Amino acid sequence: MRRALVASFVFWLVTASGGAGMPKAAAGPLTTVNGVRVELAWEPGWVAASDYPTNPDTVAFRSATPGALLVIISAVPRVPTSDIDAAMHFYLQQMVDEVKDHTVEKTLQPQAIVAGPRHGIHVSATDKAPKPGEYRFIDMVVIMDGDNPVIAKILCNEPGRADAGRALSALAEVRIVRP
Repeated sequence: MRRALVASFVFWLVTASGGAGMPKAAAGPLTTVNGVRVELAWEPGWVAASDYPTNPDTVAFRSATPGALLVIISAVPRVPTSDIDAAMHFYLQQMVDEVKDHTVEKTLQPQAIVAGPRHGIHVSATDKAPKPGEYRFIDMVVIMDGDNPVIAKILCNEPGRADAGRALSALAEVRIVRP
């Protein structure tokens, strides 16, 4: 399920953000190919996933332990201030629709994230039958940094659960700097 989810997520991001194609490598550990900087508290043991297929406004990182954690973060087009809550729910619903038929949970309820001036929502889910090499747990996250929506997926297995919690905390204070 992970490969299908990630592929459909990347396709949706490219389509939603108007990305022209896949980059060969990221410009830096937290800088997209298009020069958007994704700033967040960096934990020891996280490494940039520059080999990860992304669109031009996406970065990814993983834990040093193979298969434990993968975090995909994308800065999507700005939204008018009056539409922020609707945009957050739209982006989250797109991600939930991709996974809802494959989760243990019958309903996936959004949970609020509030961190200073930023706010967001997230949903946690468990894959009911992950294949070898796939991730069992997923957090789908939408955070607003002003009028900059940031969407993320935190994928992990049991060894990465603590890192996933730290990633969610870091995402709660993410900052987007556009060129």
